[in-house]
Amino acid sequence: MERAERVDTFGELRLLPLAARLYKNKYLRALRHSFFMIMPFWVAVAVFDIMCSFFFDPHGPVIGEQGLNLGFWLTGGLTGDSYRQNAVIETLSFFKIATGYGYGAVSLMLTMSLANKLSGIFKTNRTLTLFCACGSFIFMMPVWSRSSEFSEYFIGRNFFSATMAAFLSTWLLAFFSKQKILKPKLPRYLNPALRNFVAEVIPVMLTMLVYTGVSFSLSVVYLHFVDFLRQEAGSPVFQEPVFVLLYQAVVWFLWWVGLPGYEFTSVVGEFIYLPAQAANQTGIVENIFTDTFFRVGLVQVMALSIAILVFSRHESWRGAAKLGLPLMFFNVFEPFVFGLPVVLNPIFLIPCLLAPLANTLVGYIAVSWEIVPVFIEGTSPVMPIMLNSVMSSHSVMGGVLQAVWLVMDIFIYAPFVITANMADLSDEEKEHGDISDIDESEGGDKF
Repeated sequence: MERAERVDTFGELRLLPLAARLYKNKYLRALRHSFFMIMPFWVAVAVFDIMCSFFFDPHGPVIGEQGLNLGFWLTGGLTGDSYRQNAVIETLSFFKIATGYGYGAVSLMLTMSLANKLSGIFKTNRTLTLFCACGSFIFMMPVWSRSSEFSEYFIGRNFFSATMAAFLSTWLLAFFSKQKILKPKLPRYLNPALRNFVAEVIPVMLTMLVYTGVSFSLSVVYLHFVDFLRQEAGSPVFQEPVFVLLYQAVVWFLWWVGLPGYEFTSVVGEFIYLPAQAANQTGIVENIFTDTFFRVGLVQVMALSIAILVFSRHESWRGAAKLGLPLMFFNVFEPFVFGLPVVLNPIFLIPCLLAPLANTLVGYIAVSWEIVPVFIEGTSPVMPIMLNSVMSSHSVMGGVLQAVWLVMDIFIYAPFVITANMADLSDEEKEHGDISDIDESEGGDKF
């Protein structure tokens, strides 16, 4: 009883007041509301992705030879290169590419939505702010993707690039616009609207130049890191539980602060854990930690939603859990993470890190003791849970492992959800109902 009282006191005195302050931070609210605004488009693309990956993927569970193998009948019994070059299969493959463009468009929407909110906070010209943010996002994408073809880099969820472009370009524009020395005196006979925009030429130019320099510097660091991973890809240290636990902690801490963890650290998966999975397919070695191992371990967010439905008394949280649960069945959990929000919520920091670490340890024990086979096959990111683990491991025990993870994570999150019941979130629930409380008229189109 005394321990329960100490936990409640800690929640009341430390976590809950900190959560209230973070909820009211205008920059975090701008980011949160920006995700709310793009949510309809995000969910629409995610649903389309689910349909394409499950029903129309030429190598998926319905058409692919690993599933119902309907593609064999659609192509008249073709296999190999003839199968891939068939007109029907090429048409079906196009839908997956279109889904990637859809996620790219959502990333650009995030840039525009966040820049629009930030223009009110920084009191910059809204039109110029949107142009600078979008220009910054698109202009530097080839550097990050190492491609000069628009069709090659404007694809996927580039949420980190979108957030950085909006925040940094808006702050730079606000800073340079306030420097009177950067605004030349213009003849009064010029059209007032033209004079106002011409006066911003130097601030806009400096904004783009400085942003390009910062982004290019980060890309250089990124490319050096890629080269390092290429050289060390075969090192056994990446299969050590200590390293993997550290990797998981970084990934989910990034999620907690509002950045897509696995996408932000995708270079590690691409050069370390995808090759480890490919090595499993050869049968020569058996790597426990692979790209699919981490992918099928994403059940912890579904566990949080179930814990909220069972233990939470906050209607806004329960509503977000009900809306997000069907999508989470297909591993689309981002709308729930931002809609709850989990992001920068100190109440959920500990379980947000503890659950994936516990999953990693339990999974390591289960695979190393040969209770569950190593994960061999890669599956679509939106493949339904249980089915993805069974297909990846070629064993029903993969689904059993996911079920164990899910139950375990529910119990990890439950005490923190119960603690959150002490919080008064009436203001937060009102804020979720009306995103206009960030004054968008502050920036306007005035100077």
